[in-house]
Amino acid sequence: MFVLEEDVTMDNPNVIILVLDSLRFDYVSPESNKSSNTPNIGDLITDGTYIDNVYSSGSWTVPAHGSLFTGKLPSETGIGGENRRFDAEQSIAQIASDNGYTSIGASTNPWITDDFGFDRGFDVFEQSFPELPFGSDDPRSVIKNIDGRGNVGEKWCDFIKWTLSSNQLARVGNSIYSFLSDELPYTEADQFNEDVLSLVTEDQSPFFLFANYMDAHEPYMDEDELGENVSWNLESLQSPPTADLTESLRQLYADDVQFLDRHIGEFFDRLRLRGMYDDSLIVLLGDHGQSLGENEYWGHGTFLYESLVKIPLVIKPPSDMSPIPDIPAPTSITDLFDFLFEVVNGRSDQIDFNSIFGNEYVVTESYGPHESLLVDGVSSDGYRGLATEDCYGIINLSTADVTTNMVEDSCLRELESIIESKKELTTKLTDTTVTGEVDQVVEQRLEQLGYK
Repeated sequence: MFVLEEDVTMDNPNVIILVLDSLRFDYVSPESNKSSNTPNIGDLITDGTYIDNVYSSGSWTVPAHGSLFTGKLPSETGIGGENRRFDAEQSIAQIASDNGYTSIGASTNPWITDDFGFDRGFDVFEQSFPELPFGSDDPRSVIKNIDGRGNVGEKWCDFIKWTLSSNQLARVGNSIYSFLSDELPYTEADQFNEDVLSLVTEDQSPFFLFANYMDAHEPYMDEDELGENVSWNLESLQSPPTADLTESLRQLYADDVQFLDRHIGEFFDRLRLRGMYDDSLIVLLGDHGQSLGENEYWGHGTFLYESLVKIPLVIKPPSDMSPIPDIPAPTSITDLFDFLFEVVNGRSDQIDFNSIFGNEYVVTESYGPHESLLVDGVSSDGYRGLATEDCYGIINLSTADVTTNMVEDSCLRELESIIESKKELTTKLTDTTVTGEVDQVVEQRLEQLGYK
């Protein structure tokens, strides 16, 4: 257990971590004209600090959250590629709980669930499903609960028994709706706010709250109105959107970000009404970015383009914490773990921000394809991204070379100099095997989100 030391402050602040899945940094950065899409996040920046030059550890959900929760890169956690399970012995949620916090997790992302071990360390963890049309008789939960029992025939026999045992019309209707509906595979932010806030009560202080919002993740709310099927992630390389569709997709992304921002603002308003805003540490970040046609790629995962791994990070300190300074040096999502570790251990008033967040360089990693789709030219040995204060480049671990068509000559020399002195940066990433099975409901939701 990680427990409080005797000489540290006992009056710990509430900690609130909001991960806005797939949110690009340029839709938040005060220096970007696209930040007009996020005025409520802008208000949070006014109350705190926007930390520039922040990089995720990977370009999709699972490795990024593994790093956020442990402070380790994917090559250290083993999470990514074919291994999607989070099985760390200690996570920041567990450390917070050990130090007197009520650790609460909420997610509407099918990766960040107990199916993949991401509930580890939380005292309370809730997965939020989209609402069904015929009340609370939810077939998705039933299938999930019976998934580990017996063979396929026995599972469906149990499901049919459940359907016929009570409230048959509602259960049949919800079952048909779940399998045939083209609804978004996540709970939208307005309803998710209700789900998250229902988990927090006055008697839980101090609390450590984590929530993952999915509204900036494809598919977008009005995507079905485009009249064309959109190929995401690796499939976008084989079937890219037409020129006419390109701008429409970018506008849909902006619309969804605006929707998300509006409800994040409402979340903060609800905190203020409860008297929880001023004295809470609030951390808002993207877990990874989103490519909207940069490098002829749509979506995220597999590659380490800067649009995929550079992320927004906003920290609003509690009223009794020192202001967070501007930090131009590159910062990793793994550094955020170190910061949170100090806070939940009662050392909020002793934090050296420049020591925690400033680095000579930071590293991002990809095991290669995270989908079962083979594409020529994708490294089977993985990639590493290398970011300094002014440069970013990608190392193809099959060749140990920096991708030269994306890097200016001056940056190429700087990055190659670092690689020369740090040979471990070219070490190939060895994938691990899949752990455990995934139930059909989760598989269906992941497929709707573009994962195969």
